[in-house]
Amino acid sequence: MDERNNTALGEANPKDAQNVQEEAKMENTESTQAQMEQVNTEPLCTEETAQTATDEAAGTEAKAPKMVVEDTADAEETAKTTAEETTITETIKPKEEPAQPIQPQKKDHSMIAIVIGLLVFAAVLAFCWKMIGGKTTDTHADTGVIYAKDNNLHVFDLQNKAQIAQGISAGGKYNSYYSAWGTMFSEDGTDMYYAIHVQQDNTFDLYHRAIDKNEADIAIDTGVSDYMVSKDGNHMMYTKSVGEKTELYLFDGTQSFLADDNIYADAATYAISKAGDYIMYCKKAADGSTLELYARAVQQEAEPILLEEHTAIAMMSAQTNKIYFAGEIQPEAGAEVSPNPRFAAYEYTFGKDPVQLMEGVTYLEVMPNGKDVLLMGESKENVLYADLITDDLAEKDAAIQEGDEGYEGKKMRDEIRTMMTNGEGIHPVLQVAYIYSNGKLNEVATDVISATAIKHDRAYAVCYQAEQPEKMPISLLESTDAIEYGYYSSLYYGMPKVSLVNATGGSWRLEGEAVQPKNLFLSDDATMVGYYDMDMATGSLSLCVAKVGGEVLLREKNIETAAFLHKSHDLVYYKDYINGMGTMCIWDGKDTQEIEKVGGLHIAPDQATVYYLKNMNNAMGQGDLYVWQDGVSTQLDTGVNNTQYKYNGNLTYIKNYDFNQSLGDLYYYNGKESIQLDTDVTAIYMF
Repeated sequence: MDERNNTALGEANPKDAQNVQEEAKMENTESTQAQMEQVNTEPLCTEETAQTATDEAAGTEAKAPKMVVEDTADAEETAKTTAEETTITETIKPKEEPAQPIQPQKKDHSMIAIVIGLLVFAAVLAFCWKMIGGKTTDTHADTGVIYAKDNNLHVFDLQNKAQIAQGISAGGKYNSYYSAWGTMFSEDGTDMYYAIHVQQDNTFDLYHRAIDKNEADIAIDTGVSDYMVSKDGNHMMYTKSVGEKTELYLFDGTQSFLADDNIYADAATYAISKAGDYIMYCKKAADGSTLELYARAVQQEAEPILLEEHTAIAMMSAQTNKIYFAGEIQPEAGAEVSPNPRFAAYEYTFGKDPVQLMEGVTYLEVMPNGKDVLLMGESKENVLYADLITDDLAEKDAAIQEGDEGYEGKKMRDEIRTMMTNGEGIHPVLQVAYIYSNGKLNEVATDVISATAIKHDRAYAVCYQAEQPEKMPISLLESTDAIEYGYYSSLYYGMPKVSLVNATGGSWRLEGEAVQPKNLFLSDDATMVGYYDMDMATGSLSLCVAKVGGEVLLREKNIETAAFLHKSHDLVYYKDYINGMGTMCIWDGKDTQEIEKVGGLHIAPDQATVYYLKNMNNAMGQGDLYVWQDGVSTQLDTGVNNTQYKYNGNLTYIKNYDFNQSLGDLYYYNGKESIQLDTDVTAIYMF
């Protein structure tokens, strides 16, 4: 499913606000909704390289975000967060793990593994299995509010409220304070799937309700561990654990049936198309050595279709309902098996044969727009010795004869000169980036260390590229091995450049001392860009805002988060966060409006609107709720603990929350006024 922008604002706790949030994040990792949105990594590289990259990633990981916004900036490594501070986070989701592209390694040379491992930057999206995307500007229906009260499930369908089920928990955990999970509407709001009788092992009983029909709810199954719904809600897939096996089931709106009895149990390795016409999933081969990728129609009589026997990655696109996957290229019969596997990338349209996109793929990612694909592949050209070496001893060496002092050194240098003349070089360790769009594979960058797609309707990516190293004087080379060592060292110690690229051939280098590829963001029309630059002397980050291809127009320090307003070049950013509050700023390209004592904010993805909490009471975890629009702030309520944005200017929130009793009052803001829905509410379901 595509990610819904549901958020919690102004979370604080007299017991310990930071611990509350950490617990909430850990609990939600186990939730059904979190599992469906979770990004898992499956690095395909040598153990040494993977470990090196993982270690580096762990060292550069950003601390928990304090803001509510779709994209959060890397927090600087400071000690400003304390247990008493108000912690504001996006609706609790599992954190994304750093990615490791498949590493092209052609030589048994430890330096290659070391250099590539160190150069892989930790900010790229995970090399993952999952369903990706949906248009980033979709206008979602406000599908209603689902909430928990007295361990019972309640729903407000924008007209009426009703209790629909008793006994949410049967000893298991379904919420963390005022955030709950496991129950949701379909994207169009016509169907509701809910989990009750949650056990200690996190399994539950799954039910279906047709919102627009006067029919009894359907008890789908018991002992369910995970489920995923099509866009229209008419079809759903779910899993159950039976002994050591994981069974996969399909539900067609009236009944469920077994689709496969022993699938790969990773929650991110299966998906249902938005159209609801077919599913993808993986199974281990009979000998357990490889993963097999399957597609299957949702009809009960359908047979699974084997797409790939040696699967490295598989992702389903939301907008086009296609599968993009990479499989290991198998040697021909009788050929020697290489210790360094190569992979090919494919596109699969349901009902047709897979189409190969490229060989030698090292990374594959369906872009957030749900239709285009970012790939990386092996560089085909060697790094020529002639491009790495300058001959500063040509004249002097020409005069040295056999038997002269220094002849052995000259002899070694002559070997290097011969290799330079013959066009010899080093096998490339850097990569080429491609974007597959509208049926065409477009090369967008070379000398790439890593790349990641940007959340945008258009096909944009950010690439981390190595600069061309300065040539090494031949006088400093003591052996031919020193050439490779010098080249790899230049990659490691050199300052990479960061470029913004798109599928149509545009490429723009981003200005800065040490631009951070993570958390780059674009305006809706893709003419303005925001990113973070690091001061190498102090390690502090600065927000930079510029026209794409132009000079930096705004530079600000101590930024926690930033984003452009919907269909606007106006920028909202949050800075100087300390002791639970900071300053919210709105920059229109010339002037900046500042609002102080803000505890958290949410930038609406579908309107030029910001919701924020001000005047935080950290002891109670509450603040005054405001909405900012067209330069004017309007107070909506007081004593608010958290919110869930419902799109189209609508908002659900809890106020007067008692953390000791886990109870608060539930309100719904319809864009004009706030309506009290209920009292003594435990949690809102985030979906």
